Amino acid sequence: MEEKVQEFLKDSTKEQKVFFESLNNQTERVCQQTESGDISCIELAAAETKLFATMQSLGFICTLSADPNRPTVFECKRELDTNERKERL
Repeated sequence: MEEKVQEFLKDSTKEQKVFFESLNNQTERVCQQTESGDISCIELAAAETKLFATMQSLGFICTLSADPNRPTVFECKRELDTNERKERL
């Protein structure tokens, strides 16, 4: 699962909106807003806690959405963009 998420988000920047939400107990949807404003998503067979940990390991900081009218959604921001991560490694 981690490799699939990493591949999907490999070119995301600090400015791009990324979020994930539960579709059911064992299915999560990870989405990102593209530069053109479109939303691109993938679905994964994973527990929410595992996906949260994966996002952190990939350099994202995730928080619960502040919108009480939405189901549980984690909004994520990349702490470092791809080039900054490469420079630090």
